[in-house]
Amino acid sequence: FCDRSRDCQAVYWLDAAQRLEAKNSQALSDRGEANARLGEDALAKKDYDAALAADPNNSSAHFRRAIWYEGQQKLPQALADFDAAIKLNDKDAEALGYRGKLYARLCRNDKAIADFTAAIKVDPTRVWPFVQRGTLYQSMSKYPEAIADFTTLATRYPKSTDYLELRADALAKSGNLVDAIKDFDEIIKLNPELKSAVTRRAALAKELKG
Repeated sequence: FCDRSRDCQAVYWLDAAQRLEAKNSQALSDRGEANARLGEDALAKKDYDAALAADPNNSSAHFRRAIWYEGQQKLPQALADFDAAIKLNDKDAEALGYRGKLYARLCRNDKAIADFTAAIKVDPTRVWPFVQRGTLYQSMSKYPEAIADFTTLATRYPKSTDYLELRADALAKSGNLVDAIKDFDEIIKLNPELKSAVTRRAALAKELKG
């Protein structure tokens, strides 16, 4: 039920589990997540706290409470829980990604880059760490690094226009209009109906000519 986001049913059975074993940390953490999705914030927080009281080394409970804290705009508490989750399991790519995004939100860009890089090392096949890191590099005007990340994905998925478009945008912002136009040519070849690509290419061609 939890996996299928059928949260009312999940809470019903997790209540039963809690009656059988009141200090089952994982059951409490699971119920906290279900309650959080149901908008029962007070109950969710109570469950997360109880889960960690029962087992302070429950990394998933730290991670879930961190997400809950961030949703409540309690960013220092969220960061502390992400830290705890990653200290307990430094191979948790998802926790590294969430903390990286929080660091970026806090303008602690070097730490965000480090987390996205760590997530890539844990699992180089994942897409989102390259997107997150490349997008952050671009916002920092580190265009070669951004282009390298988007190139990794464009090479891995040559039939996808998404990563070509990300790279084209980074190339254009770096001043490399010629290669940006080449990427838009490839995008249009893959999807001739993508009007935004046609418009963007035309604008870049006009800028290059000027």
